[in-house]
Amino acid sequence: MTKLYLTLLLTFLIWPYTYVKANESNTFNHQIEKNIKEQKIAGITWALLNEGQMQIGSAGLANIAKGFVMHDSQKMHIGSVTKAILAVGILQLISEEKLSLDTQIKTLLPELAIKNPWRDNSPILVKHLLNHTSGLDSVRMWQYLNTQVTPDTPLINAFNNGDKSLLTARFKPGSQESYSNMGYQLLAMIIENVTKTRYETYLDKHLLQPLGMHDSTFSFQTQTAVPTPTSLAMGYHDLMTAQAAPPFLLRGAGQFTTTATDMGKFMALILAGGTLHGKTFILPELLPLLAGAHETNAHQAGLKIGHGLVFSNRDRHGVMGHCRPGTTFGFRAHMCVFPDENKAFFYALNTDSETANYANFDKLFIEQLNIKPAKVTEKIKEVVSLKDKTGIYFLAPNSMAEFAFVDWIANFVWISQTGNSLVIHTLQSKDKVIVPVGKQLFRDITRSNATYVFYQNNENQPMLSYGHRTYQKGSVPILILVWSSIILGLIGLMGLLLVGIATLIRDKHSRYANLKLSFYNLIMFAIPITLYTQQNFMQFGELTVASFCLALISGLLPVSLTWSAYKTKPFLNQSKVYWLDMACLLCALQFCLVLLINKQLPIIFWQ
Repeated sequence: MTKLYLTLLLTFLIWPYTYVKANESNTFNHQIEKNIKEQKIAGITWALLNEGQMQIGSAGLANIAKGFVMHDSQKMHIGSVTKAILAVGILQLISEEKLSLDTQIKTLLPELAIKNPWRDNSPILVKHLLNHTSGLDSVRMWQYLNTQVTPDTPLINAFNNGDKSLLTARFKPGSQESYSNMGYQLLAMIIENVTKTRYETYLDKHLLQPLGMHDSTFSFQTQTAVPTPTSLAMGYHDLMTAQAAPPFLLRGAGQFTTTATDMGKFMALILAGGTLHGKTFILPELLPLLAGAHETNAHQAGLKIGHGLVFSNRDRHGVMGHCRPGTTFGFRAHMCVFPDENKAFFYALNTDSETANYANFDKLFIEQLNIKPAKVTEKIKEVVSLKDKTGIYFLAPNSMAEFAFVDWIANFVWISQTGNSLVIHTLQSKDKVIVPVGKQLFRDITRSNATYVFYQNNENQPMLSYGHRTYQKGSVPILILVWSSIILGLIGLMGLLLVGIATLIRDKHSRYANLKLSFYNLIMFAIPITLYTQQNFMQFGELTVASFCLALISGLLPVSLTWSAYKTKPFLNQSKVYWLDMACLLCALQFCLVLLINKQLPIIFWQ
């Protein structure tokens, strides 16, 4: 009878708690389902770690055409979240004394011609590849969009296209951060050179198996003809366009298939301080380096935001976390760990949308875990001089060398002053207000900690950094001059098209004869445009009929314009001078000259 009373009493005490927890869980699941519908996302799977307890969940569809719902054990691609797992594989090799953070890359990969102007005093080291401070470019179009790749394409083929400038450090290694997919391809090659084993095989056996991540693999996986609850979900782009997973050249930077449960096990390793079953898996001295920049100029100037050996410090939704986002064909993923609170979350979505607000999911998981708000760094109350910080700043450098000119003219930031604050203006996003919080440090008013820092580089040039990107103060008149050139050039090309069409219709033979070569050249751009619409977008970085036509026609443009200008010039004793034609030709020619100087003509994406 006593046992019966105790059982009833415990049931009475526990029942309200269980009911509340279940109700909270149902509310959370409802919010997730509401968000994937509002954001037009096919499906989601997630893992939550909360002080030793793991919660796995899923919602939506894994395959829309088949009507298969997303299961908790569904396999997903996670894009650049892969880098965090591969980085831990590198740290494991370091923990086993098979490698060092300070090992020079040239000794590990002697087969590659890596150009580093600072090699004598600042060689590229393993740690520089891990924390994106090597100075190497991120990716080239032919490395990213290429259907000639197979799952067995040798890693080194990503660097064997004859471009001697491909592996060139664009800034002093270690001095600043610039995202590099190529750097992680090199890390995969280092694993192979050190272990004498294919990197996928080695990591699957020596990293994933010990962690119990039996449903994960670094080997290439794509969707099966007959989907199952444990197969890879179908990926989707905007408008729910299905996208089967393709192999790609820089697979070391983003090829990984996993489940929410397995990612929970990975996060548990991080929260356990790198220990596994009571044994050291990652050396304790490496743990403080997992997140946050530690040697960059921005860090030395006081900024704590930046990428570490595995994660980035992220200041979002009022909390600080160690995070790693990822995007790949048809998939998005995000992982954040909060070591001080022994909490973490991971989620993967099988939709890569340009319009979805993925930050909503971060907020939901942060609220569900009840992460403590970060202490807000207070604004300096006294008035400080900010005039020297206003002006225009350009990426230094951008992350993709082949688009350096495009980024220069479009991805600059303009800083103005409003009272005791600065406003950052861009062409792509809303203005950001930043307030002074310390010596050269500024905080975005939507963040908790310092997010920007101003400093002088070694050449005493004014720099601005928010950790992940660095800008250098530049010249406003030069930008205005280049934009004026572009606008005049486009007006000139449009004018030539209109004049060509008008003279052709009105049968103005003499005038048309002067312009016909450049007119034909402009009309011919319709050929590659049409061909591009007919081919797979994954072929964009390949040498195809479309890309060859684009290179040929764009390369001929300065020639045809020069010939037309020669035929139209007023000092050929012509009976009539067409000044409008000449003005259009000159405007178009100066634009071509600017493009030639900046290596934008001919337009080539396959090298």
